[in-house]
Amino acid sequence: MDVDVLRAWIERAVTDLGRHRSLLDEANVFPVADSDTGTNLYLTLLEARRRVRALPDNATAGEVAAAAARGALVGARGNSGVIVGQYLGALWRALLEEPGAGLRQALASAARAATAAVATPVPGTVLTVADQVATGAAGTHDGAFPGLEAQEELDLLEVALDAGWEAVDQTPDQLDALRLAGVVDAGAVGLLIVLEALLHVAGRPRDRVVSLTRPTGEGHPQQDRAAHEVDGACTHAPDDGEFEVMALLAEGPGGAATDATDHLCHALVQVGVSVAVVSQAGLWQTHVHTDHPGVAVRALHDAAAHGLATDHLVVRDLARQSGVHSPPHRPALGLVAVTCAVGLAPDLARAGAVVVLTPDDRDVTAPVARAVADTGAEDVLVLASAGTLTPGPPPADVRVHLMPGLDDLQLVAAAQRLVECGHAGHGAAELLAHAREAADLVRSTHLAPGDDPASALRELLDGRGEAVTVLTHHETPPALVEAARQAVHLVRPDLEVVVLDGGAPGTGVGVSAG
Repeated sequence: MDVDVLRAWIERAVTDLGRHRSLLDEANVFPVADSDTGTNLYLTLLEARRRVRALPDNATAGEVAAAAARGALVGARGNSGVIVGQYLGALWRALLEEPGAGLRQALASAARAATAAVATPVPGTVLTVADQVATGAAGTHDGAFPGLEAQEELDLLEVALDAGWEAVDQTPDQLDALRLAGVVDAGAVGLLIVLEALLHVAGRPRDRVVSLTRPTGEGHPQQDRAAHEVDGACTHAPDDGEFEVMALLAEGPGGAATDATDHLCHALVQVGVSVAVVSQAGLWQTHVHTDHPGVAVRALHDAAAHGLATDHLVVRDLARQSGVHSPPHRPALGLVAVTCAVGLAPDLARAGAVVVLTPDDRDVTAPVARAVADTGAEDVLVLASAGTLTPGPPPADVRVHLMPGLDDLQLVAAAQRLVECGHAGHGAAELLAHAREAADLVRSTHLAPGDDPASALRELLDGRGEAVTVLTHHETPPALVEAARQAVHLVRPDLEVVVLDGGAPGTGVGVSAG
């Protein structure tokens, strides 16, 4: 493939996904109706484009393909982003690296790679449509499409995509969630939009109108949804886990075990659903929906035994993040929380934060930038009690407000204050002020076995405290927690003591003065 065509294809794919982003979000009902398939695909390809744009002008087609595939893996969002990113990476590699491979073989390789990424393939999804695209291309070889045996590869792609669109129309018949909602599979449509972009830049634009609605059992769509053109402007207008956990892992110094991918997949299947695991050139991206993010995190950390090291993890509450990229549901202030306290992730995510978990003070600038985009907000507050943030240019159209150097107790207090203020109609400036005040009002100390909690708490309370929080670790002696509780009641019997299992080393006690 010509390098200019490849660059133009990636640019066009991002443009077209951006144009159809809201439509795809609206039609997203499987595996979770969280209204983000279009956004997930757009952000996945956006990172691929960013890495391609960073290459020198004289980069080869192979270098462009490698950068795009790397970007799609690292930038993958959600199940759809992981699958489509893996599909495209395999497609680009087959076209540019496999001797003698033509488009027919490349489409087949891509479909196989997408299916291999998923622990439990489901009919009626993007995987089914990817298979039908490959089948449509294969049919041109055996005369199933008369007169097309010797056609050029763009002719082949047109035939393959026609087969894909026919398969999209059939997805509601294969998946009850789609049939009941009166829509086709949004991820499948997103994949075809990306492939149609190749036809466009190669001089074969098609004015195909895409409607994601289909009749329900009552003979009409469940809700009114817009219809868009693939190559033009708009023509007219869970029950499978509370949390999403995504993790980026890297190959350790000794290399990864040959069964590393299988191990990750098996481990995540034990703790959740919608499991996807992909790898490329020493990096692994994982995705799972689960009610137990802490268990998922431990499973990912256990991958160290297979030669993998966790770079960072991102935890989101699927219900709280649903629809945040559409104006009616966009938060006045997005929230990103950076911590090494795994036990805090569920409550922080329920509070509306996109939680970045990092094992130490490594640079988390890239995952935080990703999390900022995931909030959907124009103003985003980053609360950080771990990791290092490198100053750099802010994301376009987003105002990022940093509060680094917090301890976990301050982070919890600031997040809790935002929850308390979140339904009062406050603007971003007011919410920022409330969060900063809450963090500033926390005085904290750390207790070690053998410390006298009474002495430490007398100094902290000093007659001004209104709330006491004890943040524990799995090695915290229960007697130490009970001693802290009794010490508080001796000084201030009116105060409630809240005990949180943070998971980070040490035992912290914080007193909030307001």
